[in-house]
Amino acid sequence: MLMMPLAYHGVFPLFGMFAFGVLGTALYLALAVVWAYSAYALYKLDRRGWWLIVAALCFFSASCVITYSRHDPMELYRLMGYAEEQIAQIHRFSFFKRETMAWASLLYILPFLGYLLYIRKFFRHVDTENLT
Repeated sequence: MLMMPLAYHGVFPLFGMFAFGVLGTALYLALAVVWAYSAYALYKLDRRGWWLIVAALCFFSASCVITYSRHDPMELYRLMGYAEEQIAQIHRFSFFKRETMAWASLLYILPFLGYLLYIRKFFRHVDTENLT
């Protein structure tokens, strides 16, 4: 996630629009913090981390589904600063069109959610009285 602002030039798909520049970069960095905390919590078998990763996956998958059902991925490349010749080449040979990206964003989450549901039994409940 830390490399995404560089790789995507700060362009972030966000619920039907593309956030870019400082906002897009900040969103990628915030997502990196969420993933880092979730990884730490999952390592510690803390169920809060499990819930956070489930919520974050659902949230960002919904965001991608909404964005790519309304926008062609070629818009993303334009915002990233690709030349029109490169965009035409990508469009010609790319499997991911608007509808395909929306469905792929939805289908992409299913194996991850299945895995998360499978490993849920290994996480402990947090005893809120003994957190001090």
